[in-house]
Amino acid sequence: MLSYFVALIATVVFFLVIDSFPRGRAPSLASLGPRCLIPLTVFGGSLVVTGQPLSAAILSCALATLLIAVSTLKQRTLGEPLVFSDLVVVSSFIRYPRFYLDAISIPARIAIIGLITISGYFLFSSMALAPEGRAIGILLGLTGNTLFRRVILHGGKHSLMQRPALIDDVRQFGLFSTLWAYALRWKMEENPPKETPIEPHNTIEIDFVCIIQCESFMDPTDLEDVQAIPEMPEFSRLMNTATRSGKYLVNHFGAYTMRSEYGVLFGRDEEALGFRKYDPYLTAKEELSFSLANRLKNIFTNRIFLHPHDLRFYGRDRLMPAAGFNKILGPEVFGPKDLCGRYVGDEALAHKIVSLMNENSADPTLLYAVSMENHGPWSAEGTDTNSPCASYCRHLESADHMLGILDKALKSSTKKSVLIFYGDHRPSIPDISKPDGSKETVYFIHKYGFSDGNIMKKQDLSPAELHKNIIDVICNS
Repeated sequence: MLSYFVALIATVVFFLVIDSFPRGRAPSLASLGPRCLIPLTVFGGSLVVTGQPLSAAILSCALATLLIAVSTLKQRTLGEPLVFSDLVVVSSFIRYPRFYLDAISIPARIAIIGLITISGYFLFSSMALAPEGRAIGILLGLTGNTLFRRVILHGGKHSLMQRPALIDDVRQFGLFSTLWAYALRWKMEENPPKETPIEPHNTIEIDFVCIIQCESFMDPTDLEDVQAIPEMPEFSRLMNTATRSGKYLVNHFGAYTMRSEYGVLFGRDEEALGFRKYDPYLTAKEELSFSLANRLKNIFTNRIFLHPHDLRFYGRDRLMPAAGFNKILGPEVFGPKDLCGRYVGDEALAHKIVSLMNENSADPTLLYAVSMENHGPWSAEGTDTNSPCASYCRHLESADHMLGILDKALKSSTKKSVLIFYGDHRPSIPDISKPDGSKETVYFIHKYGFSDGNIMKKQDLSPAELHKNIIDVICNS
């Protein structure tokens, strides 16, 4: 039994030390309870798998090191530590490794692969029948998990991490405790009361509404240390003449498109989402009545979702039909000539939108389109410099051309139309766009064919507030 005790104590000490390393300070006494229960649970689980105390300790410590390494890398790149919902990315990573590996440096890739290899080696090479070891592992794992749940969830007013505050909680309780506690809290979130569709008599007559979610778009004048800021005449003009425009207030950086997308499509703000806010698509099926397409289904005969990338990401292929879109279009509607680098270009997307507007001219149409051209990584292909900034700015100019194409088409049309445009998040590019700086992007709402024209209103909006403003424009223009 001594070997089990020594291996367990070593594992607990390793977890406490490595979990404190990124913050450079020892854990507080108040946080020691949940911090110690996590390695107890993990060691128990590893012991059930391996049956050997030494192998269980090595496997547990390797897994802890891997999580800390990934979280530290994510913090430096995106300004946010690892969160429980990130584990869902594993399935996407297996399907599209290049989509994620391009954002990771080669040394970091080698380190992560090494840790996974070590974990796999001790997982498979040391497995033995060892009924005694496995029985002890079950006991330790169940004990640790039960006590942790009691400390986190059932302490009454002394329960821990009752509302999401990721940075502060990781600082106080450590990464491992926060990961598991947030997962438990997420499972306890209650579903909201259902929303009802908006009836046509509550709205004005609008023929065409187009919402553009523009990948990694930000106002180029907000870029840091950029000598040649790209000219964006169409964007600047539309921002200055829009019905409503301003800063688009997002709390994430460099990734997490689904958070912006969900806020605009479903109108649920982060306070209401609670622990669901980190990946709201995981529970979207419980909130379908809130979606823009479902709320406006009695007004718009055609409700189109257009995304020029694999719709299986975030389960959009299943979610969007349930969310009220009756026409789902993916990369199959584009051809090789539409590519700009590895993704469909913004100008090709604009021409497809104009084509869909003309094809569906007889019936009111709501179209939600997602751009992909300016998704990282940003290479120097097609530029005269090796700077990722130059590549990013070149793609910004493509977005400006897209806006020009759409603006011209909507102006020349006889339809009453509304164009909504927003950037989903800022890009993560060293030196010019950093995670510890500002996170907001921009949005505008522009009307065409209305007698009152565009009465300009400057207002900064969150994603959920933009959702509400879209409905307000449709109902009260």
